Amino acid sequence: MTAPTLIALISQKGGSGKTTVAMQLAAGLALEGYRVALADLDPQESASRWAASAPPEAPFAAEVIRLTGSAAEMTKALRPVANKVDIVVMDCPPSIEHPHTMSALDLCDFGILPVVPSPTDLWSTRGIECLNIARQLRRPKPRRVLFPRSLLHI
Repeated sequence: MTAPTLIALISQKGGSGKTTVAMQLAAGLALEGYRVALADLDPQESASRWAASAPPEAPFAAEVIRLTGSAAEMTKALRPVANKVDIVVMDCPPSIEHPHTMSALDLCDFGILPVVPSPTDLWSTRGIECLNIARQLRRPKPRRVLFPRSLLHI
């Protein structure tokens, strides 16, 4: 059994587009033939509610699960779906100090940081950068990328 690839959507800031990107990424990958689970780690449960609002004749394309707790607890909670999915997209809460975000950072293979190209959004990535550096010393595999939500037109 191969472990699924874990992709975490992370931002220190609310409104950066984490849930929107997570939903689009999970659905897009599922529609491309990947077996996908969307893990909602945010206490607001926006991703879970969004997926549940899909009409019965066109349900959300990925399985939705709730993940909470430490990295060890999340690993245990992922076991039942691990052999059923290729990819788990993790929608994290808007805080780098939240335990769910910290656990996702410890577990993920890829981290995506959605940002709007504005000073406040870019400044908010500095804390995540420090966390990434500290985690890469322990576990060099994870990769992180900034994902601009829009481009400035000059």
